[in-house]
Amino acid sequence: MHTRTKIIIVVVTLIIISGAVTVLLFKPWEEYIATSENEPQQKERRGNTAGNIANIGRVAQDGEWIYFSALIHESIPGIPVSETTPLGHLRRKRVDGGESELLFLVPPLFPESINVIGDWLYFITFDGLHRMRTDGTHVEMLIGCVDTRPNISRVILIENWLFFTLAVDIDGVRERHLYRMSVDGEIHERISNINAGSISVSDGWIYYADRDDNHMVYRIRPDGTERMRLSSGGARGKIIVDDGWVYYSDFSGDISIYKIRIDGSEHQRVVERSSYNGADYEFNIFDGWVYYSSYLSDGIYRIRNDGTDRQRISDGFGREINIIGDWIYYRPGYDADIFSPLYRMRKDGTEREQVR
Repeated sequence: MHTRTKIIIVVVTLIIISGAVTVLLFKPWEEYIATSENEPQQKERRGNTAGNIANIGRVAQDGEWIYFSALIHESIPGIPVSETTPLGHLRRKRVDGGESELLFLVPPLFPESINVIGDWLYFITFDGLHRMRTDGTHVEMLIGCVDTRPNISRVILIENWLFFTLAVDIDGVRERHLYRMSVDGEIHERISNINAGSISVSDGWIYYADRDDNHMVYRIRPDGTERMRLSSGGARGKIIVDDGWVYYSDFSGDISIYKIRIDGSEHQRVVERSSYNGADYEFNIFDGWVYYSSYLSDGIYRIRNDGTDRQRISDGFGREINIIGDWIYYRPGYDADIFSPLYRMRKDGTEREQVR
């Protein structure tokens, strides 16, 4: 074999080996890129859970602190209160117990839609949307109510945005439009000219009940695009998005709790109700369970999100069911008991106690 031929063979062999090495080195990276595009997005930073905000947002947790709102009847120096005019307050308490710290006073109603991320706490009262430092300092009003009627509801904090509905009077009719605002209050914009009822926000979508379309469940992008109807029944009371499902209590005669995929498929009933008196369910979703109570029930129940393993965990009707860790927070009683205190119990119904 000629020397020249040998050189050519060696060069070709080296090229082939080099190519094989290149494939071995770079193929895993290409596969990683392709795989990473299909992986779930990084979990959103939220100021509270979707289920808690749907239930007034009375309780939120951030790190070692639990933040909660309640009504008190004890007098505070310089601020008289009575059984008929209690004092709303926002407090925080360490997860491991101990005395609570007073952060904010607001007669006569308690703060709602409590959200906390980092050093800031957000909440609404009868007079508007506020934020303050988590130690109770630097209180700011971000949006004030235009009249004596509460007109901001269901504030949802995700990353650097606050989503909420704002009530306006149009030709004598009260409508609720979707808005979003930056956490510093600098950007405030209406998402769409939609008359929205309950709302929930998840993974770049806003889910809401359209009050102009018999409370049917829709979803829409935060920029107002890609509006899509999901349900064939109306949502009464609240909407909660959890693990790829939209949960809602149906607006029709039976008032059952349903779930539907976020793309509108696989409509299923989770909790069935045999009678109707015009009142909907109180319910929350947590860790694969639906916790619920209703005006017709004799207690607080939980059931797996596939509709199996129903359990009664407490006596009496429970309102505004919030869940933090191993604890269920709620208020006992009905609409007439507007000044009932805040209680908590374990998720199995044990260790019931008033939250102070």
